[in-house]
Amino acid sequence: MVTKKTAKQAGKGVAAKAVAKKAASARHKAIARGEIGHVNDDTFEAELRRKGLPMLVDFSATWCTPCEWMAKVLRRLGRKLADEVRIVKVDIDESPRLDRAFAHGTVPTLVLFRSGKAAARAVGFDGQTETEEWLREALDAEASRRKGPPTCCCG
Repeated sequence: MVTKKTAKQAGKGVAAKAVAKKAASARHKAIARGEIGHVNDDTFEAELRRKGLPMLVDFSATWCTPCEWMAKVLRRLGRKLADEVRIVKVDIDESPRLDRAFAHGTVPTLVLFRSGKAAARAVGFDGQTETEEWLREALDAEASRRKGPPTCCCG
């Protein structure tokens, strides 16, 4: 039996889902423009399942100074490599499940995901040049795997 109370609660559930869907859409558009998206324990899986580009996850914390340096580098790289990689950030203090699974309390930690699986990992901040080189190497490894093995001239 549906009462006014249960109908009202159902309406709130529908409204909450609509708001969450709108927020996810805005996050996806921002990431597509090369901006750094923010994900947490609740939104990570949905973002990871999105088809398309590999996803670089920056595990960081607000109290971490090297994380601030990394964020500046990743903002630049996000704009520069928007056609090659999606970049998202996870605050380990707000997302303990993701921290346990991937960063283990060590920040900054970068993890590159391909096809939903962690494919490359870097811990610490070595500088802009080194971070970009690591990311390009990780992405190039992805590209060479997609091309497949070389074929001979005979086909």
